[in-house]
Amino acid sequence: EVVLAAVSQDGYALRFAHEELRATPELVYAAVLENGRALEYADDSLREDPVMVISAMQCCVASLQFAAPALLADREFMLDAVQEVPGALRFADKALLRDRRFAMDAVRANGDLLRYFDEELRDDR
Repeated sequence: EVVLAAVSQDGYALRFAHEELRATPELVYAAVLENGRALEYADDSLREDPVMVISAMQCCVASLQFAAPALLADREFMLDAVQEVPGALRFADKALLRDRRFAMDAVRANGDLLRYFDEELRDDR
């Protein structure tokens, strides 16, 4: 209860929690809702959890830098992420930013996202 109270008030307090507690979804969720960047201190298993990462990102898009690389390379996850917060695309895996099909889906949802894609795709009529 002490750790939950702490992270609910200051998400960064997660860094002081015992390693085992950093794998507890309830605690990490409370921490990332208060400060998305608390994802940095979450157990790797929770950095791979799409719901946890989207929750952190909604609070602070920069928290995506702490997400598992596999999520940042996952086409569906990144499409969901950019629909929530368009700036999420700047954290996408570089291969996705060269993927024509992914680019088409993303820019159909938000044309401004074109600026994040590889130059070759920006030249594609």
